[in-house]
Amino acid sequence: MSSWIIVKASRIPKRPTTSHAYQGPTARIAGVEPGRVYDTREGAQRDAVKLASWNRCGFVVVEVNQ
Repeated sequence: MSSWIIVKASRIPKRPTTSHAYQGPTARIAGVEPGRVYDTREGAQRDAVKLASWNRCGFVVVEVNQ
């Protein structure tokens, strides 16, 4: 089963782990749980859109390396 996280578009890690999940101040402003690990890409994408509406840097959904 895959896990997904949201990262800032400017900080995409080469080997993403759960520790890379976005936890910055925009999460609180956008109403997104900081550092969340998602079971589905779709759920993560919904929250990435919320984050991007508050921070023009942008956010990307990436699969976590197991």
